[in-house]
Amino acid sequence: MLEKRLLKRRMKKIHYIAYVICPTLTVLFSLIIGFVTMYLENTIPPLFVFLSVQFYLNWYLVYNINKKAIIPFTMATCRESEGGCILRQNMGNFILVCFYASFACFYSIFIVGPYLYDYYIQLDTTKLNIYYFALNFFFPITLTKYLVIGDESINVFLVTLFNVSVSIACFTLLYGLWKLYTCLSGRQRYHPDDGKRQDVYEIFGSYGLFNVIFPFNGFLHSRNIDENAHIFT
Repeated sequence: MLEKRLLKRRMKKIHYIAYVICPTLTVLFSLIIGFVTMYLENTIPPLFVFLSVQFYLNWYLVYNINKKAIIPFTMATCRESEGGCILRQNMGNFILVCFYASFACFYSIFIVGPYLYDYYIQLDTTKLNIYYFALNFFFPITLTKYLVIGDESINVFLVTLFNVSVSIACFTLLYGLWKLYTCLSGRQRYHPDDGKRQDVYEIFGSYGLFNVIFPFNGFLHSRNIDENAHIFT
């Protein structure tokens, strides 16, 4: 019994730390990737700004979910926090967060990648082959070469940013598509309701796909769905 209580306390601490640290890291990384992308492109790209703004707006709506929509059955972290739980009310915003995070990272990849390519070409044109670029674009190898050999020509920061961006872009895109599929197919279940198929309006709100341009339903508080359903699986 005592061990279970200690385990619950540890889990609460882990949830709290994640609740505090993860948003901070997300904002910090998004600012870094935004600054680097605009710096390398030497302009303020409208598309990247649009993707970033949409990411922040939808993330705010996910993070700022109304506590009245959270029922007592849910996890302690949902009751104790000021939001941040994924409910039926903000599932559409969460899916859009995944998509916009992925698209913004892909945009950055297509800026940082060519820059690194040109950077390595200027260093030594005698080593131009697929293995050379694969090794220099792979973070663990570039970091090892930098620490062991002391190769100052390796831009570890940009390689790190490139690798992290690729990972985030792929993961968030696949996860966003998966959550969209589970909602459309009825695999996404909410307590206390059993899983049932949702259409676009039930997922994103009465404005449907217009929420892709701007999260109208989230800011107008006009979602026409059940307010007492929490994600179950």
